[in-house]
Amino acid sequence: QWSANAGPPRPMQIITPTYPVANATFNASHSTVTVVKEEVSRAYKIMQQIDAGKDQYASLFEPTNFFSMYQTYISVECFATDQQTLEPFYGYIESQIRKLVESLDRDCFECLSSVHPCTNHFG
Repeated sequence: QWSANAGPPRPMQIITPTYPVANATFNASHSTVTVVKEEVSRAYKIMQQIDAGKDQYASLFEPTNFFSMYQTYISVECFATDQQTLEPFYGYIESQIRKLVESLDRDCFECLSSVHPCTNHFG
């Protein structure tokens, strides 16, 4: 059961409308909130262009190029002899990346403008 007073304060809380009530953004960080605000602002600007007849709705659904948004990256590469051996580690690796992002967001907020994980599997 979700409670506003349970656990540490969270930067973003979106409560599910079903029972049991839960915070759907439990893993959101300050950087995540920044990214969400930037994307909503970008969508608003596109909607203004659509409303003025200068753009089309398809522009709202164009994929974002993650790698053109940032100048600095940390890359994590994991190797195994085959896919079957590697698959059990995906969840563990993603959880460790989440912890790293939380740590960077908390401890390096003055030196980093945004910490944004991209846990897509490439290759």
